This record gives sequence, structure tokens and C-alpha cells, in this order.
Amino acid sequence: MFIKWQARLPVFIIMDEVENLARKIDQIDEKYKSILQDRSNPSWEAIVRKKDLVADRIGELLPTIPDTFPLSRYLLSSTFGYQLVAVKWIEFKKDPFHLNIEQTLLNYIPPDGTSRNHLRLKLLGMIESQIAFSICDIVEDSYWWRDVESKFFNSLSGMVKFRLCGLKIIRNKELFEKFNQYRTHLEENHQVLYVYHGSLPSSLRNIAKNGFLEAGKIKQLDPGYFGKGIYHGFAADYAIHYAEHYKKSNEIMLSMVLSGRSYVVKKGGEKYGKPCEPGFDSHISPEYREIVLFKSAQILPLFIIEFERVPNAAMAEEQY
Repeated sequence: MFIKWQARLPVFIIMDEVENLARKIDQIDEKYKSILQDRSNPSWEAIVRKKDLVADRIGELLPTIPDTFPLSRYLLSSTFGYQLVAVKWIEFKKDPFHLNIEQTLLNYIPPDGTSRNHLRLKLLGMIESQIAFSICDIVEDSYWWRDVESKFFNSLSGMVKFRLCGLKIIRNKELFEKFNQYRTHLEENHQVLYVYHGSLPSSLRNIAKNGFLEAGKIKQLDPGYFGKGIYHGFAADYAIHYAEHYKKSNEIMLSMVLSGRSYVVKKGGEKYGKPCEPGFDSHISPEYREIVLFKSAQILPLFIIEFERVPNAAMAEEQY
């Protein structure tokens, strides 16, 4: 039996009911699977109406669902019921791009012909016309703040302590499409990694708008010890060290990258100033601290992170 909504109903009760409704959709699908697959079955319409009633109840709850709704967990679920809740939430908000669904969808490639793939295409269609380019502040303790903060802290490699003091989300339709196209080109080697890049605030904003410039199109500090390409660190503090030491900056960029096949560079300057190793898509430094990409389309800028240092520690560059 559904709970009758009342004003100021506790959030946990609302979310429990949303969870129960998602399960109810899945239970109907499982129980009447053979009927739902046959539209000529006399019971088909009655079962669909049963599902519609549950979906309508989900719709009634949407105005009461908090902004901390765990969208990714519902969207990436293997069940239709949970995905249906996510789709209805996005449609209700009428501002789906602020949830950055496009980035979630990059990690989600269900088989062709499945209901999950149908929903994925529907979501992409919903956001296509709404995302061009923007850099927007993220509110502290929001979903994306907590997600980035978790990635940031989990990546730290040294004893230096840092904290987030500002966060901006990047939306760039053109870069997204180039990235997705390159991912298709990589076929089975299309896994994504999260990496960090430090530079001047003005440079990071130019990158957010135009993408990273490839080697030969930008002035570099040196030819590139691990190859003549675009450098990122796997650890946030490695990018921070570069930003502070070379750029006097307190901002770094978090990006999603397509590493493809990675060549691990040997010590001794083996790839100093050289292009990508034939048959590979990226280079990895000997101690696995840095990755070198050679195509701008391999990199999708996601966030600009403003950081501040917690004193009493030091960070050294990778020793060769």
C-alpha cells in the first residue's frame, strides 16, 4: 500500500517509498514478464496500467525528493524500476544538465536493444539541446561537491594536506561529442580514468572552453620528459605541486581521459620530446604518477578545483 504524502514528511520516509516503488515496478516486470512481452495477450493492458499507477505515484513524490537524490545509483542500476525513477526525476527538474548526466552516461554502455540502452538514448536526447558551454559554481556539500571531494582526497599521494575551498563544473557539448567519438574509435580499449592538471586560472578556463592544445600548438616548459604530449597527474597533489611551483596558482582541473593502450616509459629519458609510441594511445611515467595524452579528444574537462594548503608538509617532484 502506498503512503499518502503529507507536508513536511521526513526525507527518509520519502526516499524509502521511492525505493519501494522502484522495486514494485521491477516486481511487476518479473511476475508478468511473459505477458508484457506479448501485446496480443488480453491481460497486457491491465498489467501496463498497473505499472502506470506506480509510475504516477513516483511522479507525485518528485516535488518532495531532496536535491541530494542519489541519481547515479538509480540511473546506473541494472533494473528498469530504478532507472525509471531517475528519468522521471530528470524530467521533473527541467534542468537536467545541472546534474551532469552526460558524464554519468559515459561510464554506462548497456547492450543495444535493451530497455536500459533505450533510456540512455532518451536521456542523451533530453540534454543534447541544453548543453553548449558553461562553467558554474557547485554548492558545498551537494552531490557533485561530495563526489569530487572523494576523488580528490582518495588520489592524494603525499603527506601534504589540502582541502577544497571552491568547485566549478564544466559543461561543453562540443568537447563531450569529440570525446565520445574518440571513445568509439578505441573500441574495447575505451576505459576512462580521472586525472588532474594544474595551470593558471585563466588557462584552465580557456581549456574548459576550447579543450587542451596538442603538442606543437602551445609553448611548453620543455619538450616533455615522457613524450611530447599533454601531461596529467593521477594524484591531485602532483597537479597541485605544478600549479603552485610553476604557475603560482591555487586551481587545478579534474578531467576524464581515454588512455587507450598505454606505453610505460622506461627511465633515462627514453621518450624525451618524442611522439606517441606506435601502436599505443598514451604514455605512463615509470612510477605511474603521470599520464601523457597526445590527442585533445582524449580529454574531457569536468571540474575546476580551488584548493588551499594545510601547512607543515612538503611535496617533491618525481625523481628520475
